[in-house]
Amino acid sequence: MKTIKKLIRLIAKFFALVVLLQSCTVYKSANSTLEHAFKSKSKVKVTTTNNDSYRFKRIDFEQGKFYGVQKVKGELKYITLDEGSVLSVNEENRAVSSISTFGVFIGSILGIIVTAFYLDTGGSL
Repeated sequence: MKTIKKLIRLIAKFFALVVLLQSCTVYKSANSTLEHAFKSKSKVKVTTTNNDSYRFKRIDFEQGKFYGVQKVKGELKYITLDEGSVLSVNEENRAVSSISTFGVFIGSILGIIVTAFYLDTGGSL
């Protein structure tokens, strides 16, 4: 009975970990421009000259101005970006983000299998 309770707790922790890491985003280290980020329509991390860091769902361009689009409490929020105050623009690295999320998922599954085996054999490998 204790083994089953431990396994259930472990599975619950596993699913909590998967949910938390599902939104893992890796950004490219190379700087980009606001125009290129607008054309790519990908997630972007923008650092300003004040060392403020913003994460946007995408960059929009309207009436000669760039806007960063954030989702706050289910609603889209547009933040005006001044090209002169933007220090760096890093776009999402989709391939690495997918691989890291998948790797964490597979690693978690392997951890559960090893732990379940360890608990089932009475603590000896």
